[in-house]
Amino acid sequence: MRLHSEDMHLPNLKRIIATGGASANPAILQLIADVFKTPVYVHKSGGGSAGLGAALRAMHGVTCDALHSFVALDDCLRAQGASPRDSFFRLAATPKNGYVYDNMMKRYSDLERAIVLVGLYASRGATGAL
Repeated sequence: MRLHSEDMHLPNLKRIIATGGASANPAILQLIADVFKTPVYVHKSGGGSAGLGAALRAMHGVTCDALHSFVALDDCLRAQGASPRDSFFRLAATPKNGYVYDNMMKRYSDLERAIVLVGLYASRGATGAL
């Protein structure tokens, strides 16, 4: 996910809000914090957070579409009177081992591109030029 975020030229992340079933797993939250090298927050209620995640993404998408521009999720939340630092969210993980994933990013990127090329080659019946 970090590689794809970087490929889309998204701005540097300041925090991640994790929702859904994985948001209850401390090991997954720590992995996310380390890979993205940013703090991870979860909703304090714990329950129903998949619906919350869908609602946050919808609000973010509608706002960006209406403005014909990327708007940071934090700005959308602030406009609604909330932010990851308020009473709705709690800090669940902070980055501790991000350097490990930095070293893997180039290798992962090269492997992913090779797999895509093999798929393109196979889809052309192994006869078409790439």
